[in-house]
Amino acid sequence: MYRLAMLSVVLMTVALCAAIAQPSTQPQELPEMAAQEFRVASIALAVENLEPTVRFYEKVFNAVFEPLEGTDRKIYAGKLLGFDFLLASNELAGVNAEQSRHQFDIVVNDLDSVLQRVTEAGGTIREQQTDRGVRTVTIVDPDGNTMLFIGNE
Repeated sequence: MYRLAMLSVVLMTVALCAAIAQPSTQPQELPEMAAQEFRVASIALAVENLEPTVRFYEKVFNAVFEPLEGTDRKIYAGKLLGFDFLLASNELAGVNAEQSRHQFDIVVNDLDSVLQRVTEAGGTIREQQTDRGVRTVTIVDPDGNTMLFIGNE
């Protein structure tokens, strides 16, 4: 059942990537309310294993995270993929989340280079698939969160 659900996610992602890669003849605009009313301020990820997870995201994404002052090193702030990104301990976040609280699907130019950094940083490669020239790889960070990297063959 899990593999069927993951296959469905991968196929939808491949279709989305193929659609994104094709230039549209019509400009895509956000609905007026969404364009004016909403923007992402930051993304926060609550984790069990804070220090290894911080090192993982720094190495894989060439990011820099700094502990926030006055938090006793239980929360780190940095930039990831252009967003303000926070990594916090489950205890500080007040949650009892164990893994896969969010999943990021990220398009990369050099998939093999990214995968090498993933394993060097303590992540694992869970599954790889290729469909219609698009290669997708599910990885797991040191805290057990999944992430999908998408690249060309």
